[in-house]
Amino acid sequence: MKESSDGTMIAHISYCKNSEQRKLVHLPRYFLTFVCLGGLVTASGCSSVNSKDGPVPTTTFKSPDGVVVTAAVYKKADSATWIVLCHQAGSSRGEYAEIAPKLMALGFNCLAVDARSGSEANEVENATAASAASTGKGRDYLDAKQDIESAVNYAFGINGKKVILFGSSYSASLALVIGAVDPKVLAVVAFSPGEYFGDRLNVAQSIEHLGVPTFVASTKREAGDVSVMFHGPVSNWVTEFVPSRDGVHGASSLMSSDPINGEYWTALTHFLKPYEHSGAIREMMKSTLLIR
Repeated sequence: MKESSDGTMIAHISYCKNSEQRKLVHLPRYFLTFVCLGGLVTASGCSSVNSKDGPVPTTTFKSPDGVVVTAAVYKKADSATWIVLCHQAGSSRGEYAEIAPKLMALGFNCLAVDARSGSEANEVENATAASAASTGKGRDYLDAKQDIESAVNYAFGINGKKVILFGSSYSASLALVIGAVDPKVLAVVAFSPGEYFGDRLNVAQSIEHLGVPTFVASTKREAGDVSVMFHGPVSNWVTEFVPSRDGVHGASSLMSSDPINGEYWTALTHFLKPYEHSGAIREMMKSTLLIR
């Protein structure tokens, strides 16, 4: 990010598929600092949150093939919109142990899902992977698609409101594919999507009819490959964020361990604001004016 002559900060955010066409969207300076869990999240980095999945309640539901899916429940309020959080390869719901509480502070409920294609993150073992292994079910990326679809159905059934589907790496691609066809999906957040499925699934072709607002983030190095996935009318639905420096792959870019996580949080919060109706984000923005 850089500062313009009028004191606002400039973030690289695109609403089109070609990086050469990338727009510069001006975000007010106060938007770069917001209150999070009693601390501050800034463009230079997030305050750490020591949130392990141990005390966080979990729930279970079944995929169509009988695999038991486990998910961590981060509940803000009965009427709040649910964000379904999906992890990257080799990971688990523990990937969101630091991220989900911050999304709660922004006014959202979160369901952090163990998809069967994974293992462990932040000392949290993937229980869905264990269920799939014990029943002899497949555990590759595409096998996990039904787990994510089941999670969307589960979250939608809680309060009858459409959900935001949030993916990381391979699950970001699956989130895009599901979001293109599932009417229960309100919006999609995709961190580092890509063509991860070989000849079995072409993501770009599968999302040609994507028609919901979509936030796409990547590292600076990944941006070119990510941008070419969105072409034609679908590009009108996509907000693409590219950081000022390279960043970290997947949703890990939102963790305090990434020095530029604040850039990602700023862009993501800006995207999420229309879907948060309690005023939590607006109040955070107001409060930061006092310490500007």
